[in-house]
Amino acid sequence: MAAVATFESFQHELSRLVDKFDRDYPQFVASTYNEATLRNEFLDPFFRALGWDVGNINGLIHTEREVDIEVQTATSGRQTRADYVFRISRVERFTCEAKKPAEALNDRHIYQAKRDAFARSVPFAIQVTSTIHKINSPNHISPLTPQLEF
Repeated sequence: MAAVATFESFQHELSRLVDKFDRDYPQFVASTYNEATLRNEFLDPFFRALGWDVGNINGLIHTEREVDIEVQTATSGRQTRADYVFRISRVERFTCEAKKPAEALNDRHIYQAKRDAFARSVPFAIQVTSTIHKINSPNHISPLTPQLEF
């Protein structure tokens, strides 16, 4: 059973992740630090702290998992993969696309995240590197549509 997230447990985990990032910053932004490691060391713990069952601790079948990783998406006759797909009550709610921390987010990345979200009929996609987070609406596939960056 996944642990119940509380505001205090989230604050504690977020503080731990920020401290780790600050302490080892040069390692995280080096070209040798890859996306899979970012997901393992930061994103999975972050989403778990928010209460998402990232590791399928509940042992649910594929279609009932809260969080599915590396999910194939068919778009324009091609197969792409969404890094994370988040579900509530078996309904897909949003996707998350992680990028290698040394890689700057650009229009191609924005297009990829929005295309996957659009193909899955979810209202938004999150993009994450180690320092930039964007929330994109897939209502228009153009990379120039509104985004929230923090």
